[in-house]
Amino acid sequence: MYFIIGGRCSGKRDYVRKNFGLEPKSALEGDFSGAIYDFHLYIRRLMENGGDVEACVNKILDSDIRVIISDEIGCGIVPADEFERRYRDCVGQVHQLLAEHAESVVRVVCGIGVRLK
Repeated sequence: MYFIIGGRCSGKRDYVRKNFGLEPKSALEGDFSGAIYDFHLYIRRLMENGGDVEACVNKILDSDIRVIISDEIGCGIVPADEFERRYRDCVGQVHQLLAEHAESVVRVVCGIGVRLK
């Protein structure tokens, strides 16, 4: 699995189209084949609905998914809202888990992929 991370509108989906020949689908649609984007929003939905984030991520790691695209959300101002802080912490932990298990991790900035792993 390849993990692609970067800021909002940084060119992550175009990077995946160009380098993997895949058309990313929104993780919110629930189709976890090929390439998915907005994984951070999928985590948010799980948290809002009381889902087991860790179990879900482990299931995805065991799936046939080739590319996971997620926004890097922990670089801004720490939110005052408790749920927003827990959400950011959870996404950060999930990103670490994905990076650990990924064959490659690429951070996309201005449409340019920088390989981290």
